[in-house]
Amino acid sequence: MQRDLKNKKIRISLTTRCDLENKEITVVVELLKQKAVAISEKIK
Repeated sequence: MQRDLKNKKIRISLTTRCDLENKEITVVVELLKQKAVAISEKIK
């Protein structure tokens, strides 16, 4: 029983870490998109 709980906790912490990293990546991608749009606007 105790071992199951521990494994679940580890799994949860791993998934939350992945989620956070994915969110950070999407934020970076969004910023890059905005920069690209701004640059293309300047060129026009």
